[in-house]
Amino acid sequence: MILTNKIRLALFLITLPVINSFASTFTKEFDRIDGVHKVRIDIQEEKIGGIKSSKITASEYVKNKKIWSLVDYVNKCPLDINMALIKDSFEIKKINDSLDTVLFAYTIGCVGGLDPVAVKYFAYENGVKHSLRGEERMVTPVGVIDDNVRPLPDTNLKNNILLHKYMLNNWCKASTVVLK
Repeated sequence: MILTNKIRLALFLITLPVINSFASTFTKEFDRIDGVHKVRIDIQEEKIGGIKSSKITASEYVKNKKIWSLVDYVNKCPLDINMALIKDSFEIKKINDSLDTVLFAYTIGCVGGLDPVAVKYFAYENGVKHSLRGEERMVTPVGVIDDNVRPLPDTNLKNNILLHKYMLNNWCKASTVVLK
């Protein structure tokens, strides 16, 4: 009887999907006249069986009051998920006079190999979202892989000349991947 129950339990556990997950968190703080602003970016990935999902959330709070938030997903990807905060893109800068601007960029896509994925570069200035969207530029030992398409700014970014210029100047750094 005990052996039969152990066999049933083993068979049940074998049929359950394997669940793997991990998370990364990035934080920054800055002072303004209204208090300490806390910015947090979380990336969560989960694999159930052979299907992968990933989610990025970003937000800014001051005194437990949400200033802005962003959520983006890749759901039910049977291939590989490329979702990562781009190194050195997460920064707090004073671009327009005295306003603190939160900037960050990340890659996002469901790919089956070394394919370029989408790059999203965001700036939040005084709670207003500005975005620059495009695609990765991959530099390999045999050449460059890209469609040579310029990134597209949203309307808010087009109307913010200094921020638009700053983000365009940093676009190559944010969107170029060097493969060896």
